[in-house]
Amino acid sequence: MLEKRLVAVSPQSFTANGGADGLITVSDTGLFKVKQEVIVTADMLQNIDSIEIKRISSATEMFIGPKGGNINARTNISAYTVALNAKISANEQKRPSIPFEEFTRAVYEEEPTVAQRSVLVDKYGNKYDDSNPLPVNASVSIGDIKVDVDLDGFTAVDPDSVQITGSQDGTKTGTKFGVVYNRRQQVLASHDRIDTYTYADFGTKNQRIVRVEYTSATFPGTTVRRDFNYTLDGNRYIRLNSLWTIV
Repeated sequence: MLEKRLVAVSPQSFTANGGADGLITVSDTGLFKVKQEVIVTADMLQNIDSIEIKRISSATEMFIGPKGGNINARTNISAYTVALNAKISANEQKRPSIPFEEFTRAVYEEEPTVAQRSVLVDKYGNKYDDSNPLPVNASVSIGDIKVDVDLDGFTAVDPDSVQITGSQDGTKTGTKFGVVYNRRQQVLASHDRIDTYTYADFGTKNQRIVRVEYTSATFPGTTVRRDFNYTLDGNRYIRLNSLWTIV
């Protein structure tokens, strides 16, 4: 915007058909101002140029009406459609004058505030708040600072999420693998593991281990079981395979 004039707005395409109530929908109404004189065009239709913006109701919708006169007056532009390549534009022009008393009334905040307003708004006049945050684009350089993290995954309500990894050879440059929650491996590798053996034909020449159960106080309530399967070959038992289960 210039000091005393409104800058020209290049033709903006309709994104929806024009309305009988003067409704125009474009991709961004922030280019236009209320009381700005505009021109509506479309293929095979006569240009409409004795009109002005009467109301900007959202970031994409605005209403037009006859130039001057009632702010609620509207112009029917239902014939101006997207299919006819309808557009709206504006030439450079003088800014509309506003009487001093109108300006004072516009910035006055009613009771209980009783003050002239001075607040930040976006280009559509909406106040910045939690649902309409102030846009920020900044580059920040952070030095040596301390950051509090919550990694207690057992008792914390909303712990920070991390990925634990280890390298194949224990070095920083070694091939890395993620830590997997595997109860069998955890119990078998625990320092306080207890092994309980179950035999078949105990005390005879056919004595053989048919089951081993592994437990650990570090992982209470978890028993890792390994069952062994055999087949009789002549007069001897030969182990075929084993099956791991968690019980």
